Amino acid sequence: MQNELMQAIKDFDDIIKMRYLESIPKDMENLVLILLPATNGITGGMISILNIAKTSRAVVGNDGCTVQTSYYPGQRASCFYRKYKNDEIILNFEDIADTFPNVEHLIIHIPEYVTEFIFKDLSEKESKYLKGIKNLQINIMDQNVLGMPAPDKLEYLNEFTKNITQTTVHHKYTSQEICDTWGYPLYFLPPKQDIGYIYTSYEEKQNIICYSKDMHPMKEAIIDKLRTEHPEFELIEVNNITFEQYLQLISKVKYSITFGEGFDGYYAEPVFSGAIGFTVYNDIFFPSGIYKTFKNVYLSYDEMLKSICDDIDFFENNVEEYKSLNLVLNEEHEKLYKKEEYVESFCKFYSGEPTFVPSKSSARKDLSKTK
Repeated sequence: MQNELMQAIKDFDDIIKMRYLESIPKDMENLVLILLPATNGITGGMISILNIAKTSRAVVGNDGCTVQTSYYPGQRASCFYRKYKNDEIILNFEDIADTFPNVEHLIIHIPEYVTEFIFKDLSEKESKYLKGIKNLQINIMDQNVLGMPAPDKLEYLNEFTKNITQTTVHHKYTSQEICDTWGYPLYFLPPKQDIGYIYTSYEEKQNIICYSKDMHPMKEAIIDKLRTEHPEFELIEVNNITFEQYLQLISKVKYSITFGEGFDGYYAEPVFSGAIGFTVYNDIFFPSGIYKTFKNVYLSYDEMLKSICDDIDFFENNVEEYKSLNLVLNEEHEKLYKKEEYVESFCKFYSGEPTFVPSKSSARKDLSKTK
């Protein structure tokens, strides 16, 4: 029965994909292609990339340009992401050359962590196709600067084009220094904020603490302490659920904990839903030191282990302080990510107006020893 179901799903996908390919004009000269991983899971980074595709389509997707998504070269999967409600039909990279044979201007968006090797094992047909594009631009989507390969690891991209750019999503590493380190024009593409968060007041929330699935040496100790000292709370790891289920979950929780980047979705998104997220400060992702002054932000995981249970007691006994902090955190995020600047940033990218350009004195640094 399971095999029959899987075959039925595959047949359905093949029909949808075939009909979609038949609907695409074959004479398009301008193409924007966003590359995605073939996976059954869904992450904040992937949602961000899907929003890049959607917004790009709204900004430049007209009769003269088409915006498409495909899986990485060599990967094949369903033409849908089923764990995130969206309208995106994802092609296989091998389909691109046949579907768009007349492309003269191609922009390819690539996640930073695969850029080092993504075009090293292309088929002869795929390699010839890319090298034959008159105007090819490769854009590296730097969503996590720690995942960016060292500059020397990206030299092979010059075999395809000299037109290489970089986009960032965090204010902290949207800088001249980062631009000069990699030597590529840098554009700031802020993450989309209004993606269906469900705001609920403290009084509507349940005694739930959710936490990220990231691995960390202190994670088990912190969760065990919470279970012992706050047995009235249900602790839920965010794992193997759809994004819509995640939005429902964070609308119910009182608190969240991130064991990842720190200034990430597990910290910020519950705040948009009226909760308080606990995190550990770092100089890489946090936009300013003001966050170190907030009661929900620690300077180390040792401090989190020591203080988080007492801090939850404080907020539970001082509900107005809980509400006040949530309001302040929302205001700080509003300062960082203004809705009117979201689309404008995409217009600047596709118009070729970078936030920073490499300085004349810049020299690429070898970051391999710092990774």
